[in-house]
Amino acid sequence: MLFTQKKKITPSASCLNVHEVSFKPFARVDLVDENSPAQKADLRVGDLLVKFGTLKYRNFQNLSAVAKLVTENLRKPIHVSVLRSDKVVPLILIPDEWGGCGYLGCRILPIDS
Repeated sequence: MLFTQKKKITPSASCLNVHEVSFKPFARVDLVDENSPAQKADLRVGDLLVKFGTLKYRNFQNLSAVAKLVTENLRKPIHVSVLRSDKVVPLILIPDEWGGCGYLGCRILPIDS
């Protein structure tokens, strides 16, 4: 006869840490120009970047990685997640020429560790 024991499953501390790190911001939005791709994607001043395409806290080195990702994805959607008012907000940003500076129309600054 087989006996199974029901156990309450709770997340371990290591699972919680992985979850927390995945939402750790690595950069912040300092400026968003009107009618820019950034504004159209609903990027806002003060948003904290937790994901920008393939970039996350764990693999973010510097802003040149952001610039490279943007130029490699002109007119293609980049999936971005920002921390805004303690909530993670998913956005889709499409870099393109728009009549202003750069392909995004925003200023992104790194967050010092």
